[in-house]
Amino acid sequence: MILRLSDQQIHRWNWDGVGSGISAPVNITESIRTEPPMIDYETWASYLDDFADGAAADIDGDGAVNLIECALGGDPNDANSKPSPIGSLNGVNLEMVAKVATKIVGIDLDVESSPDCVNWTSAGVTPTVILEDTLSQTLKWVVPASGPKQFIRLRVDVSE
Repeated sequence: MILRLSDQQIHRWNWDGVGSGISAPVNITESIRTEPPMIDYETWASYLDDFADGAAADIDGDGAVNLIECALGGDPNDANSKPSPIGSLNGVNLEMVAKVATKIVGIDLDVESSPDCVNWTSAGVTPTVILEDTLSQTLKWVVPASGPKQFIRLRVDVSE
């Protein structure tokens, strides 16, 4: 069986047949879904070679753990596909932009802020969708700056 996730369809092929020579019969069937299925982190992770390593593992060594790769649409087997949220200063606001996988359920995303990179609290802001396709959304969180120093980060958790 082969599963391929593309922007438009999911293809699943099953084949059976064993033998040698030209006349060995092989049956191939194909089923097509036009909408990719919703899956949770555990289902996504079960397709990994190193599933037992868990959500905190970094299979490809790119600095993004499996849970981050899942939530942000990265490939945990390819160090060149590291998902990277982008933080920036825009006037008096701090902004976080991240491309997130929309077909993954049971994952919580939250932008947190801190005056010292030690004590983090939820910034309490709702993201705006700035770009969308079949498999992902690009979200932007805008956090009003408060005080002389402020830092933001994207927190990713499995829902309880």
